[in-house]
Amino acid sequence: RTQNDYLPTLRKNFREMKVFLAATKVLRNYQEEIEKSKYILESYYDIEKWQLPHVKKCSMFLLDSGAFTFMNSGKVLDFDAYTEKYIDFIRENDMKYFFEMDIDSVVGYEKVKVLRKKIERRTGKQPIPVWHYSRGKDDYIGMCKDYPYVAFGGLMTDGVKREQLLKFMPWFIDKAHENNAMIHGLGFTQTRILDKYHFDTVDSSSWIGGQRYGLEYRFEDGIVKQIKRQGKRLVNYQSLMVHNF
Repeated sequence: RTQNDYLPTLRKNFREMKVFLAATKVLRNYQEEIEKSKYILESYYDIEKWQLPHVKKCSMFLLDSGAFTFMNSGKVLDFDAYTEKYIDFIRENDMKYFFEMDIDSVVGYEKVKVLRKKIERRTGKQPIPVWHYSRGKDDYIGMCKDYPYVAFGGLMTDGVKREQLLKFMPWFIDKAHENNAMIHGLGFTQTRILDKYHFDTVDSSSWIGGQRYGLEYRFEDGIVKQIKRQGKRLVNYQSLMVHNF
C-alpha cells in the first residue's frame, strides 16, 4: 500500500501554504493553547504523552523522527533500535504524516533507504522522504515521482550556504509540483520571503525565541514583525510566549 491509499485528496486540499508550529512542549502550563493552532509539528525524540491528545485535535499534525535533535546532541544511538521504536509509536498512535529517518550524514544514504523501507513495510504507509544536498537532483526527481509528499531539508544541517540553496529552491518546488507531489520546507518560516517560495507546508520553532530575547511578534502588512522593547524589563515572559505562539 502506498501513501496515496491514505491521502487520496492530499494535493488538492493544499491551495495555500500551511505554517506548522514546532516545539510546543514549552506550553505545558497552557495546553489548551496548542489546540488553537491548526498545524503542529513535533519531534518523536521530544514529544511527551500529555501533548498527544492536543496535537491530534489539530487539522494536521506532522511527526518528525527527531534526527536533527540527536545529530546535534552528541549522543551515540542504535539507529536500528531507535527506528523500531519510531515505527511502534507511529502504529500505536495511527500517525498519518511522518518523516523518514534522514540521518544521511551519520549512517549514509544507503542505510537511510534501508530504514525507509523498514518503516514502509511495518507501518503500511510511506514516510515523507527528506532530500539533502548530498543526494543529488536525480534522486530528488525520483523521490517526487515515487512519493506524494516530500520534504526539502538541509537549510540548517547540510553545510551549504543558505544563499545557494535559496537560489535553486524554486526549481525543487516546481519539480515536486510537476510530479503532483506536495513539498514541505523544513525549518523555513522567514515571512519576509515566504511568498517567493511556494511550498505547500513549512515549519518553524522560532516563535519560542521571543521570550528569550524580549521580542514580541506581530502580524502586520502580511508578514510577522519582531518588536524589541528597548529599555523595558520583561515582566511576564510566559504571557509573551503564549502571545507569540
